[in-house]
Amino acid sequence: MPLEVHSIADSGEAAPKRKLERTTFRTSRLLDFFSEKELTAQIGHDSADWPLVNLKELIDNATLARDEIEEWLKSRGAAREAADA
Repeated sequence: MPLEVHSIADSGEAAPKRKLERTTFRTSRLLDFFSEKELTAQIGHDSADWPLVNLKELIDNATLARDEIEEWLKSRGAAREAADA
């Protein structure tokens, strides 16, 4: 919402009205992902440990994917057995 600003000029007369526009302050979050300080804060490990942390995450993700595939295959097998009966 624009604000009207009134000021008194040096001569004592009122200056013309000017409207101020409010703007939203924006910051980029790129540094949250591209600075060593922020990545260390998010990961919780120093940069020297990052390769091991990445390896652990890859193993965890692969294990979860395998478990999901096993469950999906079991559900398909149960569905086939029910259809065959």
